[in-house]
Amino acid sequence: MMKPNLSPLSALRRRTRPLAGPACGLALLLILASWSNANINYSTSDLPKRGIVILPGTNAPIPLPTPSLSDSRRRLRQIDLLDQRKNTTPLDASGSSRAIADIAPEISATDISTTLRMQRIRVAETLKANNTLFRTGRQEEAIQALQHFLDDVTESDLREKIWTMMGVMRFKQLDYTAAATCFEEARLCNPHSVSVTCNLAAAYMSDGKLEEAEALLSGIRLSLIEDPKLTAAIQFNLACIGSILGRLPEALEHLSQAARLNPAFTGAHLGDTQLDNIRNAHRFKSIARQIDLTLENNRTLEE
Repeated sequence: MMKPNLSPLSALRRRTRPLAGPACGLALLLILASWSNANINYSTSDLPKRGIVILPGTNAPIPLPTPSLSDSRRRLRQIDLLDQRKNTTPLDASGSSRAIADIAPEISATDISTTLRMQRIRVAETLKANNTLFRTGRQEEAIQALQHFLDDVTESDLREKIWTMMGVMRFKQLDYTAAATCFEEARLCNPHSVSVTCNLAAAYMSDGKLEEAEALLSGIRLSLIEDPKLTAAIQFNLACIGSILGRLPEALEHLSQAARLNPAFTGAHLGDTQLDNIRNAHRFKSIARQIDLTLENNRTLEE
């Protein structure tokens, strides 16, 4: 229970468990990004509305039984066979070309849509099942299963989700080099994804590749991001990079922007050791006071 004499900022720091190691400010950015990236969107109401939940401390949903893949694979093989037949020009007894429709019916847009829908369902349920496997301690088994499953997935947006999940798993294993490799593959599938870019930057930062991480984060057009929490996390990580590299005014400006966008998030992580180089600056203390005042005013309004 919160003590009455604690300020909002102090209370946040009190109940926020410190993160250890050089990646203390980075895992949060990774989780924010992967949270938005792991949701699977469906176009019909009879499909699951959510993909896998990977936030730490959150119980994963109980996965539905993974359906047999034989039907889906058979459908995909049929389409491949029809495509191959379309590329040939069969002749009848007189030597004239026969219509392709005489050999096999045309594939309708509905057939293709159904196939893609089946593939999305398979991917969503496979992600759920292997996340559960990972959380129960069978980590390598889960990662290898996702790696093999990639062979059956053709859509780039679905392959991005699988690579992202594998990257998150490697990140949780503290294997930041392997995590970066997975996120690089995910980014090849979707070069314009902000969440994938943030994930890759987080892995780079944790692996000591600060310049590479900074280049990625600085290249994101923040004005196009609708979620202020994600924008604040990006600004916060840029502040950490600037602090470590000794670019103090730049680091303080990024920290100020993060505090403006999400004072609660920023205030809860002001103790990040990556900010030690700017901690004694007058502006740092001013930002901390402003955060405390903002949270106090917000609490008063709520009351």
